Amino acid sequence: MTPRWFGQEEVSPGVVIELEKRWRVLSQKEEHEFQGSEQDDPRWSGPSYACIQLNVQQVGSRITPPVNGYMRIYKQIPTEETVADRPKVRAQQAKTVVPPELGAYRQLMDKGSWKLFGVRM
Repeated sequence: MTPRWFGQEEVSPGVVIELEKRWRVLSQKEEHEFQGSEQDDPRWSGPSYACIQLNVQQVGSRITPPVNGYMRIYKQIPTEETVADRPKVRAQQAKTVVPPELGAYRQLMDKGSWKLFGVRM
């Protein structure tokens, strides 16, 4: 699978991603985009985003067998109308957003569920 919104240097197998711990990408699972359009739906409040799920393995862990996991990366993307606009125009769309999935995980962790390996916003 060739990602559309994620560069190969970001998510190719072998790339190391640093959070609280370091993770090596083993494979790409799926990529989704949610690109809104204010022309198609005036109620659209955005922001538009793409996300990709990766199969990863912890780097530098002495635990045997190695710690494997799934990682999801979210990236804000321009709305359909502004893809070709200048960065200054597209930057006006940027918002701080907590993905619903992360909000749900945080609620579970507050109730004693397993902890996430890492989060960076």
